[in-house]
Amino acid sequence: MIILNLDKPVQLYKSLGCPTCQNSGYRGRTAIHEVMMLGKEHRNIIARGGSAEEIRDVAIRQGMVDLYESCRQLVLSGVTSIQEMVKTVYARD
Repeated sequence: MIILNLDKPVQLYKSLGCPTCQNSGYRGRTAIHEVMMLGKEHRNIIARGGSAEEIRDVAIRQGMVDLYESCRQLVLSGVTSIQEMVKTVYARD
């Protein structure tokens, strides 16, 4: 599946509703987040007027899990659906 960047088939889950969850298929909330810790390399990029892409590349190289990967792991583990991932990751303001 292209959206999940997979090279082999995996089982995905689809949410099913009931009266308790008001037919959403979900109960409660799950945080999907992206946290970037700024370090010396980030400060150097910012000081020289580097791009947001450069800052992001350094953060990912240093272990940051971005929003896409956070959602991807929740989909693959069955916590949420691909439809919810698309709404979250690809939403535009």
